[in-house]
Amino acid sequence: NKLDEVPAYPENVDKPIITATGAATSPVIWMVLKTLDGNSNSTYTYRTYFENNIRQYLERTEGVADLFIGGGIEKEMHIIVKPERLAAYGLTITELINILRAENINISAGTLGVGRRDYRIRAVAEFKSPADIENIVIRSTGFQRIKVADFAEVKFGYQKLNAAMLHMGQEGIAIGVKPEPDANILELSDRLEEVVNWLNTEKLVTEKIFLDWVYDQRRYIRGAISLVRQNILLGGTLAVIVLLIFLRSFTSTIIVATAIPISIIGTFIFMNLLDRNLNVVSLAGIAFAVGMLIDNAIVVLENIDRHRNMGKSAFKAAYEGTREVWGAILASTLTTIAVFLPVVFMQEEAGQLFRDIAIAVTSAVGLSLFVSVSVIPMFSKQLFTLTRRRQSSAKAKSYLGSLGLMIERSVMWLVKLATRNWMTRMAT
Repeated sequence: NKLDEVPAYPENVDKPIITATGAATSPVIWMVLKTLDGNSNSTYTYRTYFENNIRQYLERTEGVADLFIGGGIEKEMHIIVKPERLAAYGLTITELINILRAENINISAGTLGVGRRDYRIRAVAEFKSPADIENIVIRSTGFQRIKVADFAEVKFGYQKLNAAMLHMGQEGIAIGVKPEPDANILELSDRLEEVVNWLNTEKLVTEKIFLDWVYDQRRYIRGAISLVRQNILLGGTLAVIVLLIFLRSFTSTIIVATAIPISIIGTFIFMNLLDRNLNVVSLAGIAFAVGMLIDNAIVVLENIDRHRNMGKSAFKAAYEGTREVWGAILASTLTTIAVFLPVVFMQEEAGQLFRDIAIAVTSAVGLSLFVSVSVIPMFSKQLFTLTRRRQSSAKAKSYLGSLGLMIERSVMWLVKLATRNWMTRMAT
C-alpha cells in the first residue's frame, strides 16, 4: 500500500515488488499460454490480457506466492510522429514528450466545503484512448492551435519483441507458479489445476486461447513417497527375516518386530507436534531408522530369554532381564541420538534439508528405547508363558535353527581367529 502512494519513480527505474517468496524460489508448476486452432493472432500479444484478466485467478489460489511470466509483449500506446510536419511546426521530440508527460496526470485540487461537509476534489487527466492524445494542444498562438493529430498518428500497438518463447515449436507465454514457503505442493497442484480447467472453459475460450499444463511435481513426489514407503516395508520385512534366522523362534521374532510399527507410528506424533511435514526427506529418515529400531529390543529379549533359561518364572525373567540391561540400551540410544540431534539445529539450506531426517531418526530411536523397556517385557511375559515349552523342543530341529546355528558358529570362529594371540588382535 505504501509503494502505491509513491507518485513517481526516476527514469529507467521499475517499481519495487514485494512477494511472499524469495527471488531464488523456483516454480513448482509450469504452464504455457497458447492459441487455439483458428486464431491467427500471435500468442505473444496476449500478455496484457493475461496480466489484466487472468493472473488474479491464479495468484488468489491458496498456496501461490508469485508467478513468473516469460515471453509475450505488452499492449501500449504508440505515437507515430511525422518528422517533416513536426519540423514545419517548429517542434522537437523532447518538447512533445514533456507536454504529454505534463498532461497525463491526476492531481489533487484541494477540498470544497458545502455546508457541513468537505469534498475532496481531484483533477483526472490521464489518457484513456488515442483520441485523448490526438486532441492535446501542443502550442496555441492566438490564430493557430497545433494538436498532436496535426503531425502524428496515435494508435494501440505492442512492445518490441525482445525474447522468443517456444514450446513444442509453437509460440507461447511461459507461466511459472512459485509456492508459499509452507505450501503443500500436492494440494497446491490439485487446487490450481481446477482453477486452470475452469479458466480454459469459461474465460480463455472466448479469446481462442488456453493454458497448457506442462509440468508439476506431483508425479515425482508421489513416486518418491511410494518408493520410500516400499523401502520401509522391504527393510522391515528383511529385518524380521534376519530376526527369524538368528532368534530361531517365531515368538521371539514377533515380540521384537513389534518395536518397528510402534516406533514408526509414534514418530508421526512427534513430527506433528514439531510442525514438520511428512515428506520424502522425513520418510527417508524413518527408512534409515528401521534397522536401528530393533537393536534395543533384541538386547532386552535375549537377556529375558537368558533369565528364563535359568528357571525363573516368565514375569520374573521379564522384569529382571530388562532391569539388568536398561542402562546399556539407554547409553546405546543416547549415542545414536547424539549423532543426529545436532543436525536439528543446523541453519541455512543444510538445516532445512536434513532437519526432517534428524527429527525422524531421533524420535524413532528414542521411542524404540521406550518400547524396549515397556512393551517388550510385557509382551515377552505373556507369550513366553503360553509358548515356551512347545517352541524350545522344536527350535533346534527346524531348518531356520540349523541355518542360524551355522551362521553363529561361523561368526564365533571368526571372533576366535581374531583374538587368538597378540598378533591377530593387532591385525584386527
